[in-house]
Amino acid sequence: MTKITPLLDSGTCGPGELPNRYMPAALHGMWAAMSEDARLTIFVLDCKCRVLALNAKAASLFGMDSAHAIGREIYDLYPASLASDLREQFENLLSRGESCENRDPMLSTHLLGGYRWCCSMRLLDLREGQPSAVEIPAPSEPEKEPSNYGILRVCRVANDPEHLEILIKRFSNGEDRETMLGPLSVLTDRELEVAMLIATGLTDAAIAKHLYRSLRTVHAHRRAIGSKLRKRLGVQNRCDLIRIMTERGMVAKVDN
Repeated sequence: MTKITPLLDSGTCGPGELPNRYMPAALHGMWAAMSEDARLTIFVLDCKCRVLALNAKAASLFGMDSAHAIGREIYDLYPASLASDLREQFENLLSRGESCENRDPMLSTHLLGGYRWCCSMRLLDLREGQPSAVEIPAPSEPEKEPSNYGILRVCRVANDPEHLEILIKRFSNGEDRETMLGPLSVLTDRELEVAMLIATGLTDAAIAKHLYRSLRTVHAHRRAIGSKLRKRLGVQNRCDLIRIMTERGMVAKVDN
């Protein structure tokens, strides 16, 4: 079972550094339930998008243990483009000016570590004794202090191929490519496209037709994919490749 690492109760706190006793009681049962699913990455962030709590799966994406991730800002953990998106989503939640209790969570999707993640984010009131789904006071009221609020962010591997190609074009280029694609970053853009098509179950002939390429070219890409991912992910055959790409949510969308 994946363990949740809480913020240590230091007794005193600076701005945004909330001790464990301020975590909403409504979260306790939620932690226990979500901890059973090791496929989830779970964060609680404060108003400055610093990590208050996370599970081991989330910490592993950043190549560190949970204790070392506590207190870090998302700009230290995520590529700048993803961190900026997350900050903007938090500000949008704050600006709603109404109860979040009966509203759907804010949803987003991104690439990180060679996985495609589907994430939900809810606003939390981190003041002692407050419920986790909160009503944000009107801007004129003094109680609306952003430092009172945080976010619960839960991510799982996406199984819907919608918008995957757009995500890859947006997030997997330049200096962030290795961070976004993880072990899949050893593949060229075309090899990654072929690997995602193989994951759909298409034959090489069908892939060649889909890409308007020769069968010989597709065979060459497949051999290159196998050689590169054998070293990084232990891919031995086509079934291994399909399994790994599917587990990572990296499956192409193919119109029927």
